[in-house]
Amino acid sequence: MRRARVGLTILATSDLHAAMLAYDYFADRPGRGGSLARLATMIGAARQDAGACLLLDNGDFLLGTPLADAHLPAGAGRKNPVIAAMTALGYDAAALGNHEFDLERDDLRAILGEADFPLLCANLRPLPGGGYEGLWQDGVVIPVRARDTAGRAVTVGVGVFGVLPPQVMQWDGRRVTGRLEAEDIASAAARAAQGLRAAGADLVVALAHSGISAAPHVAGAENAASAVARLDTVDAVVAGHVHKVFPGPWGPEAPGIDSDRGMLHGTPTVMPGTSGSHLGRLDLTLERKGARWAVAGFVSRAEPSRDVPEDPGLLGLLSGAHRHTLDMTQTVLGHLDAPVHSYFAMVRDDRSVRLVAEAKLAHLQRALSGTPLQGLPLLASVAPMKCGGRAGAEHYTDIPAGPVARRAIADMQFFSNELSVLRLTGAELLEWLEMSASLYNRLLPGRYDQRLFERDVAPYNRESVYGMTYEIDLSRPARYDPEGRLADPAAHRIIGAQLAGRALDPDREVLLATNAYRAGGGGHFPHATAERAVTLEPVGIRDLLTRHLQTGRGRTDAAIRSWRFAELADTCAVFETGAGAVQAALPPDRRLHDLGPVSEGYRRYLLDLTPGLAQGRLAQRRMRGYMPS
Repeated sequence: MRRARVGLTILATSDLHAAMLAYDYFADRPGRGGSLARLATMIGAARQDAGACLLLDNGDFLLGTPLADAHLPAGAGRKNPVIAAMTALGYDAAALGNHEFDLERDDLRAILGEADFPLLCANLRPLPGGGYEGLWQDGVVIPVRARDTAGRAVTVGVGVFGVLPPQVMQWDGRRVTGRLEAEDIASAAARAAQGLRAAGADLVVALAHSGISAAPHVAGAENAASAVARLDTVDAVVAGHVHKVFPGPWGPEAPGIDSDRGMLHGTPTVMPGTSGSHLGRLDLTLERKGARWAVAGFVSRAEPSRDVPEDPGLLGLLSGAHRHTLDMTQTVLGHLDAPVHSYFAMVRDDRSVRLVAEAKLAHLQRALSGTPLQGLPLLASVAPMKCGGRAGAEHYTDIPAGPVARRAIADMQFFSNELSVLRLTGAELLEWLEMSASLYNRLLPGRYDQRLFERDVAPYNRESVYGMTYEIDLSRPARYDPEGRLADPAAHRIIGAQLAGRALDPDREVLLATNAYRAGGGGHFPHATAERAVTLEPVGIRDLLTRHLQTGRGRTDAAIRSWRFAELADTCAVFETGAGAVQAALPPDRRLHDLGPVSEGYRRYLLDLTPGLAQGRLAQRRMRGYMPS
């Protein structure tokens, strides 16, 4: 006799980053990307056809757009728009992500206190007196009422827990050190899942704010969704953190990872992109085994939201918050004599990055004056935060010349990181640069049909160092892999590094200005350790950039020593950037040649690395014969 079955749909969002509305506050116009308001329409439709259904969020929901920034500090009689929207949609539970802890403790307490749904995190434990007590719990058992295939009313106890990267203790160390204690993701997941089973859960869903990695799990790993999925006490996983989509064409190729079905080691898994780009959906078929239910079948999918109309109810709910945000972001702070955009930040020195470097260096020259560190060379490391990648073809900084509104600050400095300074040797600085250069593909001299970098590369890990000169030789293999592991100990892409006109001394100490996320190990850069950090008064990089533009020092396009690609004989490469590149003011550069539009809103360019006078002539020949792949 066939056992009775129950259908259960789990709807999941992740890495919303406060993208409540499809509105581009940086350009001050409606946007074409994702939003929670688009997902709300999809959620409503899914609830109608799914029967038993849960709506869960996987963390990093509070910060990431001017809408969130405009409602800080918390309080002042205003409700947090993100919590208000999630409450209106009836979320059943939400896990915390690492970026929630970018908020000051009192702001986080006030905002999370507005939530009327359970907040989950099993691997961060508040310490007594630290001020984080009582804000979240390890997990929760949610009773879900349904009808089985025999027509009987049944209740399924769904246990849900959350975990996040333990690296939050480094990334947000100033706020959480001595107040929180972190545990390895996999060990905390095992403990939380077992606790939920003991509490009566029929099945357990893991909200793993963590990426999917093919590498064997090691204690403290940042991306450990695969390790969570291996647990026999976990029935389904929602992954995130890395802003990718699973199932789908992306996915590490390794035993146990099925990117077509959406399965990790036999466990149903979904990862729904970022900023409301996709709705994760796990349709589970449950069958009773003994006293509890078990997964007998499933369908996993991540459904795109791009062309979905926004939910009118959520638009109405957020209208006041939207107007307040527009008022805040349109305040004029300064003036720019030339446009600032990031369309070419991956291929050359770029002003959107350089302005941030200028602001850091100007502040530190004042802050370190008269201290024992004053005599050390001062450098600034900056990455483009809006430069395509996994966030799509519209995710680029694009600020016209003229008055600079407050929204431009977040356009150039997408996350509100704090300034950090590392004390490194010249040799350690070279390793830092090697890690940054690993984002590019290896180029074979004499070819022109090769990709410079992949479309979904993480440009926010592409650090450029200002205050010195160096070249990147892409004919050589990468020294590091994306996880910061030494991939080829003999490889060195960084050549000709000079400081103050002389070859960089490997033993000479330098001060490298970066941000707290990077200095705390974000992006796996070598030598980003606490013992190399210089003690500073806390200051936000957005505040430094604001001051820099208000004083007028960022008005002109000043030159700071930096980097370039090494020339390679008879060699070209192609890359993709946002379609807005063709309208952006482009300083004359005979290395770059427009190849026209390609899919998904991107535009393809050819980069000519040929030396000297042959430059340009080669590119013209290659362009005539080039067929986009």
